[in-house]
Amino acid sequence: MSIFCIEDRNFSFLAQVLAGLIVFSGPQLLLADSDSLSSTETSKYEEEFQAEAFLFGAAPVISTAARHEQSILESPSAISSISADFIKMSGIFEFTDLLRIVPGLKVASVVSSYSVLRFRGSGEKSSSNDLSLFLIDGRPATIEFFPATFTNNLPISNEDIQSIEVIRGPAGALYGANAHTGVISIITKPPEDRVNVWGLVQAGRDGREGPGGWGPLDFGKASLGTRGTIGRFGYTVSAGAEREQDWVYPDRLSHRVVRWRGTLLTPAGPGEVCVDVGGVDAEGDIGIDIFTFHYNLVENYIRGEYSAGGLKTALLLDRLSSKLPVNMSIFGTSINFGDIGGDISLGDLSTEYRWEPVSWSRTILGGDVRATYYDFPIMLKEWQGIPLDRDLHGGLFLQQEFQILENLILTFGGREDWFLVTPQSPSGRAALVYLPWKGHAFRASVARAFRRPSFLESQALVDPSQISDRDTRGLFNGIIGKGNSLGNPHLINMKVAADELGYRYQPNPRIAFDLEFFHQEYWDTIRAAFWPKKNLQPGEKPISLTFWNDPDVVAQNGLEVSLEGKPLQFLTVLLGYYERRERLDPPMERIFNAGAQLKLPPGLSFNVMTQTLSKMNGEVTDPTVNITQVLSGGAVLRPVTYGGNTLVNIALWYEFLNGRAEVGVAGYNLWDAVTGKHHREEEGFIAADGTILGAEPVPPRYSLLCRIRF
Repeated sequence: MSIFCIEDRNFSFLAQVLAGLIVFSGPQLLLADSDSLSSTETSKYEEEFQAEAFLFGAAPVISTAARHEQSILESPSAISSISADFIKMSGIFEFTDLLRIVPGLKVASVVSSYSVLRFRGSGEKSSSNDLSLFLIDGRPATIEFFPATFTNNLPISNEDIQSIEVIRGPAGALYGANAHTGVISIITKPPEDRVNVWGLVQAGRDGREGPGGWGPLDFGKASLGTRGTIGRFGYTVSAGAEREQDWVYPDRLSHRVVRWRGTLLTPAGPGEVCVDVGGVDAEGDIGIDIFTFHYNLVENYIRGEYSAGGLKTALLLDRLSSKLPVNMSIFGTSINFGDIGGDISLGDLSTEYRWEPVSWSRTILGGDVRATYYDFPIMLKEWQGIPLDRDLHGGLFLQQEFQILENLILTFGGREDWFLVTPQSPSGRAALVYLPWKGHAFRASVARAFRRPSFLESQALVDPSQISDRDTRGLFNGIIGKGNSLGNPHLINMKVAADELGYRYQPNPRIAFDLEFFHQEYWDTIRAAFWPKKNLQPGEKPISLTFWNDPDVVAQNGLEVSLEGKPLQFLTVLLGYYERRERLDPPMERIFNAGAQLKLPPGLSFNVMTQTLSKMNGEVTDPTVNITQVLSGGAVLRPVTYGGNTLVNIALWYEFLNGRAEVGVAGYNLWDAVTGKHHREEEGFIAADGTILGAEPVPPRYSLLCRIRF
C-alpha cells in the first residue's frame, strides 16, 4: 500500500520509515556544508567509470531519472541504461527487441507490425497494452491517439541511438500524463568534431517454408546518416527505410516505413539553440485476423529548444495525417465504414528552470502547455456539451533535492496536470538514497502516477451520418446508435501507486549488481467492453461498444535482479531475473535473461542473448466481454497458451578496414528453429474451426548485415 494511494488509506510502513529518516536527519540538513557529490574521491570514481564502457549501462551518468545528469548510483528511481555498443552488436531488427534485457519490462510480439510493452505486468487487464511514455531527446515520441506506441514508426534508426534509459516504475511526478508505469527515453548521438558518414543495410528471411514475401526476402532495412561540425554549427542528418512481410501471410505487407531526421545545434548568446526536425511515411496492417485493416500515415514535426544555464525552453509543432479504410465481412454481412482516418495537429510549449543556490540543494521547476486538434470526419465534434475534436493540457511540476548528509540524498516533488476533457490528476514522488560506501547505494521510494485516456478511448465517438455506405449506416443505427460506440468522454484517468526498495552495487566499470523489490497498486483501469444487452428499455440499442473504468484495486508484488560483469577484457556477461505475484500467491510471471558478448582479434565479435518466459494461459478477463462468442457464432473459445519459451538471439560480426566496415550474420528466435515449435508471446483464442483469434506465432529470423563508417 502506498503513501500516494487512495486518499482514505493510511501511510504505508515504507512511507513511515522514509518520513522518520527525514525527521531524524533534519538538523544535519541545516548544518550541511560539505561539497556536493562531486568530491575528489567521487570525481576519480566517475573518471574510472568513463574510462571503459561495457555492455549494459555504458556510462555511469544518466539524465532521465531526475531531469539532470547524475551518477546512476544516485538515481531516485529504478533505472536501466542500454548502451550504443550493445545496440550495434545485437544484430536485432526490431527496436522493441532491444528492450528485452531490461528487468521487469516484458516485450511481447503480437503480430509482425506490433509488440506490447508491459512494465511489471501492467496493462494485462487494460484496453491499453502500453502504459509507458516514449521520449526521443525529451520529445514525446507519439501522439496520444491510440492506446499504444507503434515503435516501427519512430523517426530514428538504431544507428542514431547513443543510449536508451528506462525508468522502471511510475514517473508522473516529472513527466506527467502517461509516465504511468515507466519511461523509455531514447538519447540520440550528438554531432561529432569531424564529419562522419555511416550506413547500414540488413535483410533476411523468416524461418518458414516456401518463397519469401518480398522477392526472396521477408524483411529488410537500410539507413544512411552523417554527423559533424561546420564552424559554429553542429549537425546530424539521417534517413532510412524499412519493410517487413506478415509472419502468417507472407504475401501480405506487414509494414513499410520511410523515416528521416535532422538536428542543428549552434551557440546563441549565453546558451545554445537546437532545432530538431523529422518525419515518417508509413503504411501497413493494424489489427488481428478479421479485424485487420490497412493504414497509411504521414507525420512531420519540428522542435526548437533553447538552453542557458539552468533554463530550458522548447516549442514543438507536430502534424499527423492518416487513412484507415474499415471494410470487413462478419458472418456473411459486409461492413463498410469507409475511411475513418483523419488529421491530428499538436503544439506544445514547455519550460523548466534548475536552481542550485547551495551545494547541497537543487530545485527544478517547470511546466508545459499543449493544444491538440483532431479532425476526423467520421467522428462527432461534440457530445453532451463535451468537446471531442480538441484538447487543452497544462501541467506544472516541482522537484527538490537535498543532500542531507554527505552520503544521504533526499528527492521529492509533485506535479499537477489539467485537461479539457478528462479530470485533473496529481502525481508525486519521494525517494531517499543512501551511499554508505564506495559503489554501494540503497534506495527507498514511493510514487504515484496516472495514464490519461487516449483519443480513441475517450473522444472518438462515431457520427453515423458520416458513414457513406447506406447498409452499414442502417445497421449501425439499428444495433449501436449515435454516441454508443468507441470513445467514452466520461472516463477518468488510470492510476498507479508504487513502493520500492532497491540496492545497487557498482564499485568499478567491470561489475554492476542491481536488486529491486516493488509493490504496486492499480485502480480505475480503462477496459474495453462489448455488451450485447438484455431486457432492453424503450429506445435503447442492443449493443454497446465502448470503454469503462474498473474501480477494483489490483495489488502486485515483485522483484527484479540484474548482474552485469566483465570478468575478462574481451568478455562481457549479463544475467537478469524478474517475477511478480498478486499478494502472497505463487508467481504469475517469471522472466530470466542471460547474455554474453565476446570480442576477439582480429576484429571478431560474438553476441548472444537469451530470454526464458514462464508459461501463461490466455483467458477472458471480464465475463461481460463476450465478443469472442459473437465472432465464433456462439461457440465457446479455447484459450491459447502463450509464453513458456526460450528466445535465443545470436549475432556474429567481423570488423575490417581499421574499423570502418563491418559485416555480420544474425539469428533470432533460434530455439524454435531447433525444436520445431512455434511459440506465442501474447494471449489469444482458438475458434471451433481452429482459427486463431489473437497473437501470431513468432517465427525464427535470419539476416545479413553490413555497416560502414568513414
